[in-house]
Amino acid sequence: ALGRGYDAILVGDAHTTDDMSAYAMPSAVDMIKHTNTFWGPDLAPGRETGTVDTADVSFAVSAAVS
Repeated sequence: ALGRGYDAILVGDAHTTDDMSAYAMPSAVDMIKHTNTFWGPDLAPGRETGTVDTADVSFAVSAAVS
C-alpha cells in the first residue's frame, strides 16, 4: 500500500506469523510485537501509518485531499 501511495494502518491484534523459533528466529509472539512496534509514521513521510486494535478500527472515509 505504501509503495503505491496509500496510507496503511496495521490492525495490531489481528495479524499473525509462523513460529520459526526452531530455526533460531524470534517466536511468533515476539515477531508480532516487533512488527507492531516498528510500524509507525517514520516508514513513509507524507503517508499515514500506524497500528490500531480491532476494537478501534473504523472504515470511515476521510475528507479528500486536494
